[in-house]
Amino acid sequence: MIPFHVSTIKNMTQPDPDLRINFYIPGASLGKEVAKNMQYLIVKYGTKAAFIKELTFRASDSSNLSDVFRNFAELRKRVRQREQKAEQEKDLVVQTKLIRIKDQ
Repeated sequence: MIPFHVSTIKNMTQPDPDLRINFYIPGASLGKEVAKNMQYLIVKYGTKAAFIKELTFRASDSSNLSDVFRNFAELRKRVRQREQKAEQEKDLVVQTKLIRIKDQ
């Protein structure tokens, strides 16, 4: 299986017994939830590279695909939280050590 970064995945759906993964592609509306790095890559390589539109997986035991779907949702949530935290902390400055003045 080819590994894909979570930011390249537009959405996942799980119609029984399949698991369908849709990716961001050039020419499609991106929406506001797209990561900035993905927007940059689509603009830069949209005309030069081939993009995968979707993948569909089928398993005899649908609980395996359910686990993948659940793990993806958790991973996406963690990645978005990390990106939001980095965005909030980008303007923070390291404060120099404070020096206490003794009472006189």
